[in-house]
Amino acid sequence: MPITAQRFNLALARDPYKGSTHGCFRFAWAAVKGAGGKDVNSAKADASYSNEPLSALRSAARSGKLKIGDVIYANRKPGADPSSTNLAYGPHWFVYKGNGKFQDQYGVKTLAEMEAFIPNRKIDTIYHPFGA
Repeated sequence: MPITAQRFNLALARDPYKGSTHGCFRFAWAAVKGAGGKDVNSAKADASYSNEPLSALRSAARSGKLKIGDVIYANRKPGADPSSTNLAYGPHWFVYKGNGKFQDQYGVKTLAEMEAFIPNRKIDTIYHPFGA
């Protein structure tokens, strides 16, 4: 079931991992859990954008494939580090807030700001914790 922006933003505001170093995975999934979404093991994993640049998120959002509350996992070598443990690949997790905005534990960013914040990353997987 899709989630409203208001309900998801309330969960993001309560997230205890805001500002934590290496807390991106915990931040994203704690926000999803707080809003009533599925956990990482139950959410639908969509690899159709795997190995695409982050800029592909723009078209995913426009086409409706990227929805509010979706979790994006990006790194330098998509497919090589599914457990997000090899920091050499620069793993980063963040959520889609809607209207071209994304959020990680450090705050809200536009897509251009996210691309600048985590340069040279590609999409690994998009998770749909609130439905496909």
